[in-house]
Amino acid sequence: MKPFTVLDNKIHHHLKLDASKAKLAMRAQPLVPVVVSEFLKLVIHFPIVIVKQVDTGQFGCSVLMGLDKDENLFLNDAQWQGHYWPAQIRRQPFHVGQEGDNWLVCFHADHPALGSDLGELLFHNGEDSQCLDRAKSALAELVNGEKPTQAFLQRLESLALLSPLQLDITDAENKAYKLAGLYGIDERKLSQLPSEQLMALQQAGDLSLIYTLLASHGHIYALVQRKNQLQCAEVA
Repeated sequence: MKPFTVLDNKIHHHLKLDASKAKLAMRAQPLVPVVVSEFLKLVIHFPIVIVKQVDTGQFGCSVLMGLDKDENLFLNDAQWQGHYWPAQIRRQPFHVGQEGDNWLVCFHADHPALGSDLGELLFHNGEDSQCLDRAKSALAELVNGEKPTQAFLQRLESLALLSPLQLDITDAENKAYKLAGLYGIDERKLSQLPSEQLMALQQAGDLSLIYTLLASHGHIYALVQRKNQLQCAEVA
């Protein structure tokens, strides 16, 4: 792809967005990054997991949406199967750039979801359209959520509460999945924390996030069921 272009309401007044093509960018992503402000909305549908970046060693939060590489079980033919779209999907195909203290909305000029002959105009009389407003709102949530998410994970790491998830899953076709590189909360260590550390977690708002994350893991079974239903539909 070409370098990023900064979105400008005068230069790009003709530009349109095809939302269905924008969502397809996430079609091959089984893990979608999220921020802690989304947890209460995500827990309705998705397993929230912690992922360690191989290159930096930094932890991040994601939702698990597929069991195979390049699989997203919630995005079928550009139709979103759920009541909540994570901000990483809602912001597509836009990115955030920075110039000094200013945040800029950027895009790839050759992105297939953007053009002059498809979808909804990004600007109406120089003002942001609804589709651009939605994308900007998602970008703002991601930018504002980065520091709180990292602070949450650093506190968990400092208390040795992060532990690898052991997920041995078998689908309806007896195919086994071992999902490596995912982390969760060590409930045993959590239960053994001194009262003052538990109080500190509560005061920071971390306990509710921890319990939301733990509760979301029940959706792993629903994810397997979703996979099985799709496999049965393909056979039929």
